[in-house]
Amino acid sequence: MTPLLPLTLFLLALSPLSVAGDYCEDFEPGNLGGFWTNNPLDSQADWESQTYDELKTAVPDFPAEPSGRRLAYLLPKSSGENYLSARLVSRSAHVFPAGSRIQFRYWIRSALSQASSLDVRLVVNGAEDPRPFLDLKTQSLPNNNQWRTATATIPAQGAAAKLSIFGGRGMTLSDQVAIDDIVVSGPADLNHPCGGTGSTTPEPATTTTEPTTTKEPTTTTEPTTTTEPTTTTEPTTTTEPTTTTEPTTTVPTTTTLPTTSTQPTTTTLPTTTTTEPTTTPAPTTTTEPTTPPPTTTPSPTVDPNRRCICSLADHHSVLYSLPPQFSASCDHEAARLCDEECRTQTDVLQAQGSWSVVKSGQRVGDAACESLGRDEVHGLEAAVVYSLCEQATKHVGEFQPKLCCRDGRYVTC
Repeated sequence: MTPLLPLTLFLLALSPLSVAGDYCEDFEPGNLGGFWTNNPLDSQADWESQTYDELKTAVPDFPAEPSGRRLAYLLPKSSGENYLSARLVSRSAHVFPAGSRIQFRYWIRSALSQASSLDVRLVVNGAEDPRPFLDLKTQSLPNNNQWRTATATIPAQGAAAKLSIFGGRGMTLSDQVAIDDIVVSGPADLNHPCGGTGSTTPEPATTTTEPTTTKEPTTTTEPTTTTEPTTTTEPTTTTEPTTTTEPTTTVPTTTTLPTTSTQPTTTTLPTTTTTEPTTTPAPTTTTEPTTPPPTTTPSPTVDPNRRCICSLADHHSVLYSLPPQFSASCDHEAARLCDEECRTQTDVLQAQGSWSVVKSGQRVGDAACESLGRDEVHGLEAAVVYSLCEQATKHVGEFQPKLCCRDGRYVTC
């Protein structure tokens, strides 16, 4: 049995974490699985399970998937979007003990350095932490054409928390964000190893069960970042074309049927078709268009006061407001959703370029400087605030970078 030990250690290094206390999602079933779901507040895009072949057709230089056939990819909900963003959120909250961690494979690229975004945050009591504990934005470079592996320790929480994976990208072929093989480790109630239905990873994992005395090396699973390309054996399924024996159905020997060529003597039948045009009075049914059902289109009654408005402001006035979102109510839950939506909108705005982003033909910074009405050379710290249903304004966080103005226009500080 001793010769198996080096092989076992090698296979342990190849496979992602897959023991009790883990949840692994490889997206091979064709959906997001039972642990993850899209955040319903995100209106621009969704994370969706896609095959490598589908994406390779749309993005010719899409790097080969290191494991399996499917991955999670950021897709727009509708046409006309210039920037996509969405959050993949855990369905349930869990208590993450010390030492909990998250690991996943990812590909991120952008035409401009750090223009695409990919980060992970905690959501506690419905409030998303504005500071990610894992931020991969610096890996978003124009020449990044390979998959990488990210591992981060999940901050220990006394209360149950959810995980939120935020992704954002532009709409050019150079702007890409994709993830795969997400492994969450720590909570004792998790037990879903990689290698479920349709996965290509179970076989290497099962080979580790024979040498039961090799539990000590389990700490060697961290170097999984160097072995992803080993799961490229899937094309062996090309043996299926052996079903080409079906053409043995040579029954065309029944070609004697043309002996019925004597039947064309029935050509007298077309003479009976000349009498049918006498049914021309049928067009008298042209009176049907008198049905006026379009009157059943009542306009929705939306209370204009029920709005969630996210703004950038100084201590005295609003500098710039993002497009308002209509709210179904004005209660505590609506305020929580408004707060979360405001954080998302400003996160996206900062990912796109902050004050330099052009909205409605004008830079956000220029509009803010016009509202400020004076030059600012030292840098103004703008706050992110929201108002709901004409209630008092609530502070959300700070907008970066600082705002500097000269002659009524935005300039870099």
